[in-house]
Amino acid sequence: MTKQTQPKQNHNESLKLYIQKQERSTPKLRRKAKNRNIVKGKAQARRNIGKLLGGRSKCTIQREIALGKVKLLNSDLTYRAEYSADAAQNKRDFNNTAKGPRLKLGANFKLIEFIENKIIKDKYSPAAALAEARKNGYEVNFCERTLYNYIDEGLFVKLTNDDLPVKKVGRKRAYHHVRTAYTQKGKSHIGTTRRSRK
Repeated sequence: MTKQTQPKQNHNESLKLYIQKQERSTPKLRRKAKNRNIVKGKAQARRNIGKLLGGRSKCTIQREIALGKVKLLNSDLTYRAEYSADAAQNKRDFNNTAKGPRLKLGANFKLIEFIENKIIKDKYSPAAALAEARKNGYEVNFCERTLYNYIDEGLFVKLTNDDLPVKKVGRKRAYHHVRTAYTQKGKSHIGTTRRSRK
């Protein structure tokens, strides 16, 4: 019996191989193979770009291309995807704004409102407003310089530099220049008396 089942197994295996070859030659699989070759070509191109840019890896180039990919409109009203260095830089700059320490004010809205009222309505300086906040039991974990920086950056809703008692924009004291007195010949009268000038 073993002699009869063995040829059937060989026949089944050859049939499976024949079917697999047929499946590989279908148009769908040929397209997949072509796409695989295109992907391999793109990967090789990324490696070449990385070598030109001083030994950057393929992944770095791929991330940069993904970051700068924009959709552009063709003349026939279809879209095409292209890389734009400006778009990549703008996205990177925007993403970098999320870095850095958190604000020391946090979500303490009562303290913010208290400081705004003291400076705007009661005409306190920022240092005096912070001292008053500490007296009234508010938890203040930043200094006067930080408060000035937050006002300069515009982090307060109502409070600006114009509300501060000294730090006002455009309101400088008038300065009168003193000129030296000259005679008609261009000599100065500095160090001489009136009687000696005649």
